[in-house]
Amino acid sequence: MERCYVLQIFEIESCSCRIVEIPAPFHSSPFLSEEEEEERDWMKSALSLNGEPLVNLGTFVCRTFEKARDIMLDGSFIPADWINCFREDDQDGKMLEIYLSTDKNYLCKIFRTEIY
Repeated sequence: MERCYVLQIFEIESCSCRIVEIPAPFHSSPFLSEEEEEERDWMKSALSLNGEPLVNLGTFVCRTFEKARDIMLDGSFIPADWINCFREDDQDGKMLEIYLSTDKNYLCKIFRTEIY
């Protein structure tokens, strides 16, 4: 078992200027059961922030938190400045940090996990 950090960067899409593709199982259909409709609505909610859809731009696995943050700050990947919105620590160090770009177009999450 080895500890590592996962970096995920999301783009917050504007519904007013783009058409958002929802994965096929989550399209509206007259043939969906009530349970399937609830699952579709839950998935849409999980893939959005304040009603704006999120698009995963990249997921990276790093050995250290510092390396994950370096990737986030690399302006050649996402040219953005970041604001730390949330941080959670435990006795072993950083567990989770969430950042929002200053232009509010990107969301970044760095979290600790273990690889088995």
